[in-house]
Amino acid sequence: MRDTKESIIEGARVAFAQKGFRATIKDIAKAAGLSSPSLVFWYFKDKEQLLLAVAAAASPFSHIDEIVQAQKNADPISQLQYVADAYLEAYTNSLERQILFQLVGNSTAVPEIRQLLQQQVSSVISGQVTDLIQRGQMKGEICSRLDAEFLAQSFLGTLYSLVTRWEVNGHLPWTRETAVAQLMGLLQCKNTIQ
Repeated sequence: MRDTKESIIEGARVAFAQKGFRATIKDIAKAAGLSSPSLVFWYFKDKEQLLLAVAAAASPFSHIDEIVQAQKNADPISQLQYVADAYLEAYTNSLERQILFQLVGNSTAVPEIRQLLQQQVSSVISGQVTDLIQRGQMKGEICSRLDAEFLAQSFLGTLYSLVTRWEVNGHLPWTRETAVAQLMGLLQCKNTIQ
């Protein structure tokens, strides 16, 4: 059984996905199954604090650190493949995709979200994924003709584009496994994928 705080966060995710960040505390409480909207304030100072909690968990970069750490003994190619697969798996749910687009779409209007995303982008793209790519380049497993940070940005940008297409079209023209294999082929400078 989920505790009340988890129910509030899940209710906020649903309300924000459906109504955007203009969802009210009453909308969130209803989606969370709370008897009173005032219970939200027992756990969160205000709607903005709740919004940031949802944003931190729903960001496309929020779990990459955990994913990389879980695979820390694997080679860079395996780690990147695992990141790509987990990223696409996380967005199989339309609710997750809707929250993602709400985050990105509102990042200019909500400075705290913009700051959170900027910190995560710096940590993930310029840090972890770039490091994985550099290690793969040193081992000769990843294309060394391009800058590692550019490849990291391209890798995550392609994943974001796939999720966008998925939401717009309702499906991808490839299976998740094929999309990940194609993406890994690009990183490895392979001309074809078997």
